[in-house]
Parts: sequence; C-alpha cells; structure tokens
Amino acid sequence: MGAGQNKLLLPLAGEPLLCRTVSRLQRWSPLAEIVVVAHPREVTLWQELLPTQRYPKVAAIVPGGATRTASIWAGLQAVSPGAEWIAIHDGARPLVPVTDLEQLWELRSPGKGIILGTAVHEAIKEVALTRVTSGSLPSSEQLLASPFGATKGGEHPDWPPFSGESSSEVFTQPAQGQTVAMVAPVPRSTLWHSQTPQLFEAKVIQAAYREVALPAISAGQDLFTDDAEVAFAWGCPIEILPGWRYNIKITQPEDLPISEIIWREQERQG
Repeated sequence: MGAGQNKLLLPLAGEPLLCRTVSRLQRWSPLAEIVVVAHPREVTLWQELLPTQRYPKVAAIVPGGATRTASIWAGLQAVSPGAEWIAIHDGARPLVPVTDLEQLWELRSPGKGIILGTAVHEAIKEVALTRVTSGSLPSSEQLLASPFGATKGGEHPDWPPFSGESSSEVFTQPAQGQTVAMVAPVPRSTLWHSQTPQLFEAKVIQAAYREVALPAISAGQDLFTDDAEVAFAWGCPIEILPGWRYNIKITQPEDLPISEIIWREQERQG
C-alpha cells in the first residue's frame, strides 16, 4: 500500500487493521479459537497488540513462511488437534458481516468446502503483461528481509502481492499512468470474486495442504492464490455462498478511509 510498513498495522478507526478483523471474528459464535499467522519479525509485536484479555479467542500467534501457502500451513499446524472445522480468513478483511459468518457455518457440509464470494459484474478483459525472468527476481533472503516479506507464487495474507506463473517467471503489473494492451474479452457470466472466510473440514484442508500444497512448494510451483484452490486441486468440491460486496480486502491506500466509514456504520447498527 506504499505505507512503508505492514498494512495490518495501519489504523482503522483508531486500532490496527488486524485487531479490527480479529474483533469481528470473535463475534462468530461457533468459532472456538483464532490462530494468527504473523510476519516472523512481528510475532512479539502482535502478542502485545492482541492481548488475551481483549482477544480471548486468540489461541496462538505463529510466524509465517516465505509464501502465502507456507504461511497457511504454519497456521494449520498450530490449530488445536481436536478441531473439526477450520475457517481461513484474510487479516485485511475487517468488514465481513457476522450474518455472513453465521450463514457460512449453517451451510457447511462434510466433504465439501464453502467460501464467500460475489459475482463479477464489471466487464473483464485479458491483457498482455510483461514477463520477468528469474534473473530479475529477488532472492528469498532479500524478500524475507523486506518490510513486507515474500509473496512469490501467491498473495501472502499480510503482505503485498508478488505472484507469477512459476518459480522462474512472474508478470509485472503496470504502474500508475501506464497502459496495457487488451488481448481479448473474458465472458463474465460464470466468473466470481473469491472472498474469505473459506471453511473446510479440518482433516480435508490439512490433507490438501500436506498432499498438494507442500509438494508444490518443494517443486517451486507454488501457484495457489487461495485455500479453495488447494482443496479443489486435492479433490474437494467447493461451494460459494454469495457474500457482501463490501467484504473487501484492504489493498490500496484509498481502501482504508472507505473501509473506516463502512466499519463505523456497521458498528453503529450493531
């Protein structure tokens, strides 16, 4: 977001963004515990910002890995052994309505994953982007030393996007004021935006990460951008529950003031 720090530390209505997200999740009555996956250098900081007295459902704060997939696996390993269901949520989505959370739980089904999402209404275009070869990519050590950490092959829940087709090449996004060439229109009638939380049986999502995601990481093919993709690749059917369009992932600087207005209105309405 160009803020020079982890965006989850940016204030939303006077509190760090992640604290607002955790507060919202604590209102989800079936949720027994919350595992926070943090940048390795920020674990102690988040332990201070998320004290048990205010956030009693936070059971653990664990260091993440070099990619989103590796970070989710770290979180999955920290979940209590007796957990039957696991919901995975972006820390930068503080606006998810509690009613959506409750409905997600009510519609869960053994053997299937269920996620929140919204239908695509805008016109979609495929564009031509510039490829970057492996020689231009920073090393994993350089990425982990950056303020935001590494996200190659998938968008880390805490850090800015750095995604690509494989471990050896990525596509660069245009800078502000630059243009890209349209390649083809994309029919939108069957396209949906994926949101979070994404809810799975614990044994299913843990097996999917162990048997599909970890081998992909080892092979340098960590292409997964969310958890439904991992579960689907493993063979788990995925259902999408229409969610609220303003359950946005705060990504751009302009998202924060808009989100604060929405958050305050949600709190006013209870």
